[in-house]
This record gives sequence, structure tokens and C-alpha cells, in this order.
Amino acid sequence: PDVKSRTQELILEGQAGRWQSALLLLAEMQACGLAPDVIAVNAGISACAKAQQWKEALQLLTEMPDLWLVPDVITYNATITVCAKAQQWTEALRLLTEMQDQGLFPNAITFNAIISACARTRQWQEALRLMSVMHDWGIKPDVITYNATINACASRQQWKEALRLVTEMPVQGLFPNVVTVSAIIDACAKAQKWQEALRLMSVMHDWGIKPNVITYNASINACAKQQKWKEALRLLIEMHDQGLAPNGTTFSASIDACAKAQQWQEALRLMSVMQVQGIKPNVITYSASITVCAKAQQWTEAMRLLTEMQVQGIKPNVITFNAIISACAEAQRWQEALRLMSVMQVRRIKPDVNTFSASISACAKQQQWKEALRLLTEMQVQGLVPNVITYNASIGACAKAEQWKEALRLMSVMQDQGINPNVITYNASINACAEALWWQEALRLLTVMQVQGIKPDVMT
Repeated sequence: PDVKSRTQELILEGQAGRWQSALLLLAEMQACGLAPDVIAVNAGISACAKAQQWKEALQLLTEMPDLWLVPDVITYNATITVCAKAQQWTEALRLLTEMQDQGLFPNAITFNAIISACARTRQWQEALRLMSVMHDWGIKPDVITYNATINACASRQQWKEALRLVTEMPVQGLFPNVVTVSAIIDACAKAQKWQEALRLMSVMHDWGIKPNVITYNASINACAKQQKWKEALRLLIEMHDQGLAPNGTTFSASIDACAKAQQWQEALRLMSVMQVQGIKPNVITYSASITVCAKAQQWTEAMRLLTEMQVQGIKPNVITFNAIISACAEAQRWQEALRLMSVMQVRRIKPDVNTFSASISACAKQQQWKEALRLLTEMQVQGLVPNVITYNASIGACAKAEQWKEALRLMSVMQDQGINPNVITYNASINACAEALWWQEALRLLTVMQVQGIKPDVMT
């Protein structure tokens, strides 16, 4: 076999994603006295790129001088691409500098790969800088360039920059596609600009761009973040009318919209619809549905969902348990909340600050102040730092049990830890003093909160 036939084999191995076979072929070529050329090494790097083996691709690039080979633009583009896919954007930038030092001129493919790396690592400012460099060097950006840069802006909620870029595209003789607009809508969703997201959906129709499932998912997500559940459901119906099949992400976003708006019955209806359509709910879907049931004090529904998800083989996570413990707190079922914490321990699911805060709140509602303080101590033993919500729940537990001294002690402790009391903290502490008929201390606390710039409310 000659170099040409072996190179052809390398290309085929690379196209099949068999990077190890490609590297073995390169090694065999050298062992047989056949000197690989630049095309052969490029094929090896491309094989590594396809399999996202960025370190191996870099190694081949590094070894090229030992083979008396000079890398070309294709070599660098392939290596930069694999670094981009592996989110190694600093390495990609280093290679850009290196290829310039080698006297090679980067092209649009080079920049697109690096900008894509910036998008994956949410380096939106670097992406914009690279676009500027392209203009300075006379390299015309294409739709892929703009899409990648818009994605980078979207990742950091820079929706205005994303809109500026899409406005710039026609000036460059480029037309946005569904990927472009979907990325901008995603940017609007992350920035909680639901109206802007819906306006862009309307603009798509004017531009003759047909929205896809990703577009609708981003728009529904934008509505969900602002509790616009009716708009989210309207979009869900509209995508069905457009002949698009909703997926798990679509339903999860729609259920989340209902959850945030406390529409628990609508959330459960959507859960039922997605299962009828053969879409299996995931842990995110269940957690959102359990959360809305918790807020609506439907703890039996929340428990039913927990049982159902386990029957379906879906493992609950800390978010799921936090939601259901919150449901128990709302339903004043402190013993159930503590039992669920024990279940978490058995399943090796590490509770977080929200878990303890919800459990303490459950104890507080039933005047179980000793249990509340035990949990407060336990969370600190586990290396968790209580926040103002945790302390408010603990102080509230002491207040309801007329343990005013304990309530004031906790208030002092939280301030020592650098946690500023809020109006809820003061109300709970004042209430503890009121229950103990210690009116002088209650008035002192009222004065202190005003000095600290905290405005008393009706409860105070």
C-alpha cells in the first residue's frame, strides 16, 4: 500500500468516527516506512475531531514538525473545531494566534469554530470581539457566524445585543433563519422578556420563517418565567395547529408556566396529556407539578405524584423532595416532612438549605420548636449555612411556642453570622415577645427595625 491508499483509509475511518483506528493507521504508516503527508495527518485530526478527542488532535498537530510537515489552514480549522466542541475556547484562541504566527490566514470556518466555542462557554464579549476582528481582516461573516454569536449573547441574557446582530444581518446581505430567531427568543426567555419573544414569533411569520419545536419551546419558556401560563398554553395549541409535535421540553416548560402561576389543576391536566401522547415525564416535569401542588396546599396530590414517578422508575432529586416537603409544610404535616428527610438520607440524596428551611417551616406551623432547632443545628453540622428564610422559620417556631428568649437568641445569632433580619424576622420576634407579654422588648425591636431602615407592615 502507498501513502495515497492509506490516506484514503484514514479518511474513511475518520468519517466513521473511528479515531483510534485512524491513529493506528498513522502509526502503521510510519512503521512501514511510509511518510504521512499533510492530508493524512489532517484526516487523523478530523477523525479525532469527529469523536471530540481534542487532546489527541492537539498531539497530532504538535507532532507534525517531527514529520517535517507544515500544518495548513485545514489542519488548524479541524483542531480548532474539536477544541470548540470540547469547550476549550482558550485553547482555540491560542491556536488562532499560532496559525497567524505560521503565516496562515484564518477564514470564516476558523472564526466560526472559535465563536462557537465562546458560545458553548458563554463568552459573549469574546464572541463579539472576534466578529469585530473578522470585519477588520476583511473576512465576511456568514449566517453560521451570526447564529453562534447570537447564541453566545443568549447564554448571558444579552438580548439587546442579540437583536442588534439580527438587525445587522440584512446589511451584510444575510437573512436570518429559524436557528437565528430561535436563539434570540432564547435570549429573551433568559432575560424574562416574554413580550419581546412573542413579538419575534410574529416577525418570523413576516419574514417567511416557519417556527420549529425549538422556537416554540423557547417562547413557552419565556412565558413561563413571567407566569404567563395562558400565553404558554396558547403557544402549545398553536404549535399543534402548525403540525409540530410537542416534546418533553415543551410540556415541561408549559407545566412550569402553570406551576409558577399556581394553576395546579392545569399542570396536572398537561401531565396527563403528555402521557396520553406517549411522552414520558421526567424528573423536571414531576418536580414542577409537585411544586404547584405544594403551593396550592394539595399535599395528597403531591404525594401521589411522588409515588407515580417512582413506579415509572424516575428517581426523585433534591428539588423533588424540597417541593414535596414544602407541600407537607403548607398542609401542617411536620411528621411527614421529617419522614421524607429520612427517606432522602436512605437514598443518599443530600438535603440543601431549602430542604431544611421547608422542614423547619413544617415544624414551626405545629409549634414543634425543639424539632425546628434540632434541624437548624443538624444543617450546620452538615456544612450548610442557614439563610434568612431558615432563621425566620426557626424564630417563627419559637414564637408560636411562646419561647421568646430562644427567638431573640436566634435573632442575635443570625446577625453575628452576617445575616440581616428582614420584616418577617422582626414580626416573628415581636410576636414572640407579645405572646410572653413582654411589651417593652417588643417596642425596642420596633425601634431597632426602623433604625435599620426596615419599614414595619400591618403585621408588625
